[in-house]
Amino acid sequence: MNISSLNKDAVQELSKEIEKAVQDVADKHGLVIKMGSGSYTQNNATLKVEIAVKSLDGTVATKEASSFKALCTFYGLQESDLGRTFTSRGSLYVITGLASKSRTNPILATRQTDNKLFKFPVDSVKKALGINVPESVKDPNAEENDFKFYARMYGLVPEDYGKEFSYVGETYKLVKILPKGKKYPLDIEKVGGRNSGKHFKFTIEQFNACLGRDSKSAGSTTKGVFEIGSGDIAILKLGGLDD
Repeated sequence: MNISSLNKDAVQELSKEIEKAVQDVADKHGLVIKMGSGSYTQNNATLKVEIAVKSLDGTVATKEASSFKALCTFYGLQESDLGRTFTSRGSLYVITGLASKSRTNPILATRQTDNKLFKFPVDSVKKALGINVPESVKDPNAEENDFKFYARMYGLVPEDYGKEFSYVGETYKLVKILPKGKKYPLDIEKVGGRNSGKHFKFTIEQFNACLGRDSKSAGSTTKGVFEIGSGDIAILKLGGLDD
């Protein structure tokens, strides 16, 4: 069947067929070849092909498996833990690698029933493996360290942590980066006056504008800051807090 226009379903089906078609090549050379992620438009697509060798024990040397071997000791694990199985919520998983860029769920494991890949926290996996996990002590600098970790990704600098700035006549300070906040990724705290100590969400553009880092004027929108809390979202407008 000819394909006249590409869409998600068509690209996914093509990816499966391509992966199946190259298995003869993989078997010939003792490799594992899988299709990875990709992108597409209506007229063309780009797909990533992942190729990995097999170790003597049959373990597939994916880049995630290699990361596990290289970095496992930093997480209190051993190379021999790669390929070990553990049980979580009644299902059996096998450790297949490490996602080093994931700060909260870096351990990769495949569910045995359907070969689906999942991410797990380090301590959860260690407990499931019977590895002693000491009582965690809260790092007093954890919030600042997290900020410094994410700062460059958002065009900020580590020194921005705790920095005070003025917005529509009120003083705030930057205290946290919210990685999941796509539109409002900054957590700022009100300093002094009404609502002192309350936290609000802020945009990167607004923060930079308040510091004079770009040409956009601070507070150029009427709805820019949202209160962080369990109740109704409050909007900080140019005239103040609108409850």
